[in-house]
Amino acid sequence: MDGKTYEDQVIKITDLVGDDGILDGFSFFGCQIKGPAIVWLGSSALRECNLGGPGPDAVLWEVPRSGTALVGVIIAKNCTFERCTFLNIGFVMPPDRVRQLRQQLRSGS
Repeated sequence: MDGKTYEDQVIKITDLVGDDGILDGFSFFGCQIKGPAIVWLGSSALRECNLGGPGPDAVLWEVPRSGTALVGVIIAKNCTFERCTFLNIGFVMPPDRVRQLRQQLRSGS
């Protein structure tokens, strides 16, 4: 693997970010991604993932798109999460992205 691609592994997400809190250009396939952590998905993709928690309201948090400083959050840029299971991770994102993700979870896509 290239050091930024993980397949069928258990990953503690905080082990992959530096002091800047940025996770850039990583790909995860069939992994178990463990927290505790709060992640801003940015330009990253979630495909066929289990977000964990008791339901979407517990793990999906809305924040305005602009003008909001996020402190202590992992910024996932240009990452792919496919067929992953998340444990003890919350996601912050703009309201439109939360609505889109909730719809995907309801439709099973």
